[in-house]
Amino acid sequence: MELDRFDAVCAAAETDALAASKLFTQFSRELTLFEFQLARAATVSGANEREQENYAQAQAQLQQAIEEALGDIQALKVELEGARVERRQKEEYEARRGVSAAPRRSHASFRQVVRKQCMQHPSRVQTLASIAAVKAEIDALEVESAAGAARVEARACWLRWRRLR
Repeated sequence: MELDRFDAVCAAAETDALAASKLFTQFSRELTLFEFQLARAATVSGANEREQENYAQAQAQLQQAIEEALGDIQALKVELEGARVERRQKEEYEARRGVSAAPRRSHASFRQVVRKQCMQHPSRVQTLASIAAVKAEIDALEVESAAGAARVEARACWLRWRRLR
């Protein structure tokens, strides 16, 4: 389309200088508009890349939080097992002495502490769902970015070709 307009400017330049001037002005405007669209597409592509970086950071933070939670759970399991062994030993000691075992209040408070700590974190289903949503959004942004980059590259090739002519 621009090639036809450029040919029209060249043809008008040979016959009518005023018409050639008008056509050249119109062609220059269209070319400037095209360059503006290229710059806008490059800006959108850059924004998409930054957004992907942000999502990657958020995903890394989520993964780190999951790993920390799993580590905390393992540490609490070990602590719980140690507390059970200690309680069993105390009960055996008390049974040998003939005194009744201590009340189970300590386990109830320990369970409450564990329950509170578990409730501070989102459930595994929610965490996995948010990770899946972030991955889907990243994939969509990558596709969009690739399409934008392809358009920018095609337009840049066309401009180089136009300048060579």
